[in-house]
Amino acid sequence: MKLNLKANSMKERWKEQLYGAFAVIVGTYLTYIVWNSAVNNESYLSIGIAGPAFIIVGLALLIIPSYRLERIAKGEQPDQAQAVKMLTPKWWVVLGICLLSELLFYIALHSI
Repeated sequence: MKLNLKANSMKERWKEQLYGAFAVIVGTYLTYIVWNSAVNNESYLSIGIAGPAFIIVGLALLIIPSYRLERIAKGEQPDQAQAVKMLTPKWWVVLGICLLSELLFYIALHSI
């Protein structure tokens, strides 16, 4: 389904894609640092385990519009709803993939 985004929304979309690219870079760096530390039997920061989630959210922001822009394109007022109620089905899938990737990364780190 192609969403009809207006000029102002397209400006926001560009910013979201920039944030997405930044998230992919940060996530890749965190994942590399944590994995490298685990392989070398060094300690690592727990926050680094969030690396795969940053990568997935960043890729999602690069590929699909945010849930907020999807709601705006459908003519809804996103500011009136709570954050969890604003999530569209696409973003629930992204959230599920993030949680699954975190679990798999955690299991992989502890199996080294």
